[in-house]
Amino acid sequence: MNAPSDIADAKPRALVSPTADFWLVGGASLALFALFVIVTDVASIQLGDRPAYWAFYLSFLVNDPHFIYSYFLFYRGFRQRLTAPETERWSRLRLVAAGIAVPALMTAFLLYALVNPDPKYVDWAFSAMIFSVGWHYVKQGYGVLITLSLYEGVYYNAVEKRILWANAYVIWIFAWVAGVVVQRALILDQSHYGVHGITLSSLPEWFGKPALWGAALLLPAAAVLLKHWLKDDKGISGNAAMGYFCALVWVMMPFINPAFLIIIPMFHSLQYLPFVYKMKKTEFDAGRQAPAGDPAQQLRRAVWRTVAFTLGGLALGAVVFELLPKYLDREAAAAGSSLHPYFFFLMFLSFINIHHYFMDSAFWRRDNAEVQRNLFRA
Repeated sequence: MNAPSDIADAKPRALVSPTADFWLVGGASLALFALFVIVTDVASIQLGDRPAYWAFYLSFLVNDPHFIYSYFLFYRGFRQRLTAPETERWSRLRLVAAGIAVPALMTAFLLYALVNPDPKYVDWAFSAMIFSVGWHYVKQGYGVLITLSLYEGVYYNAVEKRILWANAYVIWIFAWVAGVVVQRALILDQSHYGVHGITLSSLPEWFGKPALWGAALLLPAAAVLLKHWLKDDKGISGNAAMGYFCALVWVMMPFINPAFLIIIPMFHSLQYLPFVYKMKKTEFDAGRQAPAGDPAQQLRRAVWRTVAFTLGGLALGAVVFELLPKYLDREAAAAGSSLHPYFFFLMFLSFINIHHYFMDSAFWRRDNAEVQRNLFRA
């Protein structure tokens, strides 16, 4: 049994730290949203194009690298995970789909659209991306709930998990059905990317108050958490609940404050990065403390790998999201191509977003030994 001093000095389990986790998994989005409302609605300050510029630079620093990190994590050791005996059959199929089949199909689609110029193919790709993005948001929010609850010794039974999981997907499908045309009308048309949406005036009347409908749809999940906390006396993790509910709010943001929507992808990525940090920190500590070999050399190797991972995500994010697609679009326009003017930018964006969803669905699983070792048991 641990002495009282040992218990008092025990470091609480967290992705980064309990305080940092609060802000990273969703708290920062609520704080900035409140500030945004105060500035624009209460103080009536016109921000103009500033949010778009802020979103661009924050995406460059946070959103773009988070996609690249998912590639680093997924494809490193891909063959070993695929053939590992502990990998379940369905997980093996997910790995094949995410790592081989999905990118192959999307590459074939991109090449077909390249040699058969038609704006509808860009529209199809972007519509598929919008569909997968909300799905990915709520799935990640559920993962935050389960992981951070586990860190604090809070466990949900199978029925409770199923309700929380299903409620997240209900919110997503509602937001997609009610909001995909709104998102396209508000963002894509205003951004002049040439992907046309339906105007707000053409929406059915029942779309008028979808934020209220969305809030009502949150009640089953709220009931589970309240029951778990009050009736069963099992407690809940505040940070876990924060991450879960913020993810659901993010997919409803078009109906809450559309002007704030442009910054939401950055917060989703910010929620993802603590998981990457936890994985890499655990790996770093293990590499530095390996029993065999020269400690100084092991430390240098661990530092080099961490630096290469971090800077590689920033550099490749800049290349695949900004430099390369925009260069190809300029070259296509200069050559008089009949391609959509933002063909490569939108196709790259859609490809990576959709593939990212499939990779994460296949990677962040309990039967992944690397995730078990570096995340759940760390």
